[in-house]
Amino acid sequence: MNTSVFHYFAILTVVVATVAQFRVEDEGDYMHQFLKALTRPPTGWSNNTHHCKWNSVTCRSNCVTTSKLPSSSLVGTIPILINTLTNLTHLDLRNNSLTGPMPEFNALIVLHTVDLRSY
Repeated sequence: MNTSVFHYFAILTVVVATVAQFRVEDEGDYMHQFLKALTRPPTGWSNNTHHCKWNSVTCRSNCVTTSKLPSSSLVGTIPILINTLTNLTHLDLRNNSLTGPMPEFNALIVLHTVDLRSY
């Protein structure tokens, strides 16, 4: 019996680790999509740099928690798959030149602050 419980937890650990890895990769993919969607990206944002090292982006365990870029002369769109950033708590993109459809934030249950004034 103890052996089967051990195997169950071992398999569960592998599954959880695999799912977490896909989520982190999805966040990186989303952030790089956001970078491509901007015709004038923020200083320090590059395809050659991990998204958690970008200016004005804060991460925890390689997951984006904040993105604060007010009045940063951003031009472009916000990709609609922002719900990929499931650990996002604060988003401040006010006073930029962002256009396109407004993304939905309904799946971001830990999101506390969104400022998209002048969107």
